[in-house]
Amino acid sequence: MPKQRTSIRVGQRLHRWDGEPGYVALNSRGIRVHTAGDAFQVLWTDGESEYLTLDRFNDEGVQWGRGVMPWAR
Repeated sequence: MPKQRTSIRVGQRLHRWDGEPGYVALNSRGIRVHTAGDAFQVLWTDGESEYLTLDRFNDEGVQWGRGVMPWAR
């Protein structure tokens, strides 16, 4: 079982169950780190987007990618 994380950064790279890459989107509240209960928007490269929480990653088949997007550094 993968390690349960407690926070995620804006710009974190992700992969959907079908291999589609995506990342955690910027938000209008100015929050750069989301905790386990926070809902955050994930933008996928196929044009879709969805709101997730860290608790739902396993249910949705989302995996962590390597690092963050260059604009988020």
